[in-house]
Amino acid sequence: MTTTEIEAGAENLHGGERLSINFDQYKALLGRYKDVERVQDSSNRKDGEALAFDIEAHITDTDAGIIDYEWINDRFAKYTSKLSDFSTEEGNQFLDALHTSFNQLDAETKIIAEGILSDIRSGKLFVEEGKSFVDYLNERKAAQSNSYSESLHRAFGISVALIEEYLKLEVDQLNTARNTRITEEIDTDCAIEYFKFKNKDDKPLPPFIAKLKAKDIIEEFFSCGGYDLYEDEE
Repeated sequence: MTTTEIEAGAENLHGGERLSINFDQYKALLGRYKDVERVQDSSNRKDGEALAFDIEAHITDTDAGIIDYEWINDRFAKYTSKLSDFSTEEGNQFLDALHTSFNQLDAETKIIAEGILSDIRSGKLFVEEGKSFVDYLNERKAAQSNSYSESLHRAFGISVALIEEYLKLEVDQLNTARNTRITEEIDTDCAIEYFKFKNKDDKPLPPFIAKLKAKDIIEEFFSCGGYDLYEDEE
């Protein structure tokens, strides 16, 4: 997409004002508009009721929903080629361009991407020749997903394979499936031990209370895409 085409798409904004942006800025704006759409779609509002955003969130893109990972990888390659000179003006320009490329990612993936970049800059993660940024991103996301699944399995005895299967479901599919197979696998003894640990109390909960509380946590776990049930506890 050229700069001219981007300008044409913004021509009718507020009284015919014309917005001139480059391709990097366009991709960043597109990512933010899609985050607004995701918040609107996932909010607990009444049917047909929109969130009170004081903007007219409308943007047209022929590749809507497609993240340009090649674009991100290209900026990552340029940045890593200047790692030894990152304090120079040119190095900072490559770093800024890489940060901008993250804006087309959803909010959760962007946090992971920024974490990878932070680890590289601090020396915790060494860049391997021939490895793209998306390779690092996929590795980190897979490791995070496995960690989340293992924590739910440890807490309530649910099989990791079933947890991974449910994490791949859309929200509407979860609404019909959540209270069937996944809750049938709850190991009440595991749940009692988890809440003893979580509450720092040796007194066990009654089994039916432990199972009800486990169901609440399971619902929250899948609604937000998973998390570590033992984070900051050990």
